Amino acid sequence: MQVAVYSRMQVERCLRWAFDYTRKYGKKARGVGDKNTLALVGKTNVLTYVYDLWERAFHEIGARDYPTSRVITTTSMPAACGWSRAQSGSMCS
Repeated sequence: MQVAVYSRMQVERCLRWAFDYTRKYGKKARGVGDKNTLALVGKTNVLTYVYDLWERAFHEIGARDYPTSRVITTTSMPAACGWSRAQSGSMCS
């Protein structure tokens, strides 16, 4: 059984905060790259129903309201750590 109670409005509020933060402090804003990057890390392989709202909203908001941001979705923490290491040379703990 999978249970989580989120409204679309609550999810969008969180995601818009993340997109706005990325717009203000991301790579492009700092002059390090040509696009700001935002990743949504979740367990869609395990939480197949609960996580769907977050993922759908993330992609819809990103495409519609933040077209200059590079949107990445990863499905597991190890994959996110691997991507992070490849991008920055840092280690996830």
